[in-house]
Amino acid sequence: MTSLSNPTPSSSPTEESFVLAVCRQLFIIHKTDDFLAMAIADETSETSKQFEDCYLKASGGFVMVLSMEQDIVFVSQNVSSFLGISQVDLLGQNLMDISHPCDHSEIRELFTAKLMTERKSFFFRMKCVSSKGRGINTKSSSFKVLHTVGRFIKMGESSNEDFTFIALATPIPHPVDIEIPLGTFTFLSKHSLDMKYTYADDRMEEFMGYKREDLIGRSLFEFHHAQDYKNIERAFKGLFTKGQFDTGQYRFLAQGGGYVWVSTQATVIYNEKNGKPQSVVCVNYVIRSKYDHFPVCRSLNDKTANAARSQTVPRPLLDLFSKPGFLNAL
Repeated sequence: MTSLSNPTPSSSPTEESFVLAVCRQLFIIHKTDDFLAMAIADETSETSKQFEDCYLKASGGFVMVLSMEQDIVFVSQNVSSFLGISQVDLLGQNLMDISHPCDHSEIRELFTAKLMTERKSFFFRMKCVSSKGRGINTKSSSFKVLHTVGRFIKMGESSNEDFTFIALATPIPHPVDIEIPLGTFTFLSKHSLDMKYTYADDRMEEFMGYKREDLIGRSLFEFHHAQDYKNIERAFKGLFTKGQFDTGQYRFLAQGGGYVWVSTQATVIYNEKNGKPQSVVCVNYVIRSKYDHFPVCRSLNDKTANAARSQTVPRPLLDLFSKPGFLNAL
């Protein structure tokens, strides 16, 4: 990856104004109008430049603007810190040339959708390089999963103006790149390929009330709310297709009843010798502490708690991931 300490050419006033305008559009998409109100009207001032830097740092990703032909017409300079590829090397590239071939149909579907005004959220794999100074077409390039959120907008006032896709692309960090110690509301878990726990962080007892031995050998799919079934299914199918995925927010059943809102970034770990998937590591973030969806019971062995837990077990999903050879069917 390109070091953040490396000097980069200063941006022109025009580029700074464009980045600031794009960042504002992205924060509108993400409905953070209160934060946007902090920005000042003079986009060429030094204070405005500081706000631009804050926008990009707070986003955790980079800004990308695509034409309807999937050409990259703009990408923010900080892309090099995430992909190891410079801004200059990416400008003018077609997204189909630098994304994973298996994701092309999903990208095409996005750009042919009838409802252009809706917020779009999707995952795709984009080329990255780990060797400093390497070009985008080097043989050592690999792929990184990006969670991309954006919207199609008209850049001009004419009704015949083409749409442009403005997005924020956020890489999903690999577990080996996550800083230790973890944050206060973060915990790790490790799973077999059918998503049964093989390791559970001791912090889960603090957040959910489960001891490690309560979880080992049990499936992750036993613990989420039934109404989150479709999102969880989509997330873990995407995980085994792309290698990484972010579940978004879902409810995790707590010991004794109630739920904890969490978000999970999952990564498939591959065997170094044969390249086959061997386990899944999850980095879990607690978004909201426990709340009672039904009366709290003394333990999961109580009848009330068992009845509550039975509502959260999606049999089709359990059967899907427990079926031999399910990875080959994806």
